[in-house]
Amino acid sequence: MPNLIYHFNANQVKPSKHVGLHPQLLAYNVQNSDGKNVGFNPNQTVGPGGIARYRWYAGDIKIQGNQRIATPIEFGATNLISSDPIKHSNKGAVGSLIIEPLGSTWIEDAASRAQALVTKSDGTSFREFVLQFQTDINFRFANGTPVPLLAGEEDAEDSGHKAINYRTEPLWKRMNYAPETPLTITRSFDFTNVLTNAQVGGDPQTPVFTAKAGQDVRFRVLSANGHGRSIAFQVHGHFWQEEPYTNNSTVIGNNPLSEVKGTQYGVGPTSHFDIVPSNGAGGARRITGDYLYRDQMSFKFDGGLWGIFRVIP
Repeated sequence: MPNLIYHFNANQVKPSKHVGLHPQLLAYNVQNSDGKNVGFNPNQTVGPGGIARYRWYAGDIKIQGNQRIATPIEFGATNLISSDPIKHSNKGAVGSLIIEPLGSTWIEDAASRAQALVTKSDGTSFREFVLQFQTDINFRFANGTPVPLLAGEEDAEDSGHKAINYRTEPLWKRMNYAPETPLTITRSFDFTNVLTNAQVGGDPQTPVFTAKAGQDVRFRVLSANGHGRSIAFQVHGHFWQEEPYTNNSTVIGNNPLSEVKGTQYGVGPTSHFDIVPSNGAGGARRITGDYLYRDQMSFKFDGGLWGIFRVIP
């Protein structure tokens, strides 16, 4: 948090032992399915060992006379946010909820629930990749001591450590130097091959997403909570529509009136975006190989916010 009071910050705030699940965009009764304890509403969180049940609807509900008219909406990427927005996220209490096309089915990959093959009701399909960005993690070494901040990170918005889906691949770790090493020293290092698998003998710990060349893909980019310093998400060699929404914004699809971009900026706490690369995996020429996805910001990139989008034949 911004250091408004001397010697008081997030570390002086005790995490709540009660948790809840607050959904985004969905329709629900705020008195029993909001996932938070607010005002005179009944409590909706639970302590250790407790169970809470919520009822949500993926769409819009309108009241007409004595009837409720429900309209399903393909919301795509949405966040699940715990009831303690200050402390729970840096303990790992974040989640993603993906609203798929109406009538679709999906098969998750055997090694990762963050990627799947989704088949729509019309028989077409796409590869789906979910990225939950975490920017305020409390990392510890094996002996329990805290991992220092990166050199130069002095603002509260930059503190903490970074991860994607509970996994991280810091450049300082790949280069085998301490994270607090001064920039006057690290600027002399040779980072030419820092992202190659030869540097560490294998793929990074962050998600490696795979799709066949030309296959339709969707990146679900989310940040349930964290610091206010936004992420600028990139997938090298690919671009997408800024607003891929059709049918009065109830379906994700081709929108010829949308602008096209190659970077999604403004990814911060509670953000959720649906990235649908034009021309599918590998672009119009269907070029196979490893493509870098990353945060464009230097400190978060150095802190581990990057991975591989692997396009195979």
